Amino acid sequence: MFGTVPWGELALAGVDVSPDYVLEHYPNVTRLVFAAALGMLLGTEREWSQKPAGTRTFTIITTLAAVMVVAEEPALLLLGGALVVIQGSVFAFRGLITGDESYLLTTSVSMILAYGVGVLVGKGYFLEGVIIAVITTFLLVLRRELHGFARKLSKDEIRSAIEFAILAFVIYPLLPNQPLDPWGAVNPGRCGCWSSPSAASGSRTTSSSSATGPAVSPSRASSAAW
Repeated sequence: MFGTVPWGELALAGVDVSPDYVLEHYPNVTRLVFAAALGMLLGTEREWSQKPAGTRTFTIITTLAAVMVVAEEPALLLLGGALVVIQGSVFAFRGLITGDESYLLTTSVSMILAYGVGVLVGKGYFLEGVIIAVITTFLLVLRRELHGFARKLSKDEIRSAIEFAILAFVIYPLLPNQPLDPWGAVNPGRCGCWSSPSAASGSRTTSSSSATGPAVSPSRASSAAW
């Protein structure tokens, strides 16, 4: 009966149907519905790609994870995760045996990730769950484009990207962000902020020059021709 009453009539009847009221008084229901919605998002892409695990499977996986969290039973949560991992492993093994691309590793990992999204939402980490679900869906949709982009990269470009990642995310955070001299002119943290892109561009230039060979001046080229 409640499902057949329009929201406008509920509001006129004095029933508070605002999102804040629902979040405050029915947090578990909100988490379950939210987890199901994110699972439906992930499953829709798999359904569109004609994979064996589609909208219903992914919706059930995320909802199951949220239910296990809401039930506050760690054993059930671990059991559900183990079942999803086993099912994903069976899918991947079947794909390797039969050569069917529908059962390869991407769908198996996506199922495990969907369970993780349901766990996050069940614990109340809505933003984190949304970010992971959206990024995963984005990667799944652009699979062909990403594969084509990766195949077009040369070895030197990949090496330059790795060097930049090491400088920006490993070395730079370790630099002290404070002046080392009495005048405050030398700050390794600020210098590293500018040196990381410069070093990456320099390595890329070096790679390109090594690939094309050393530059020859016009005078030397003319003398060599004579």
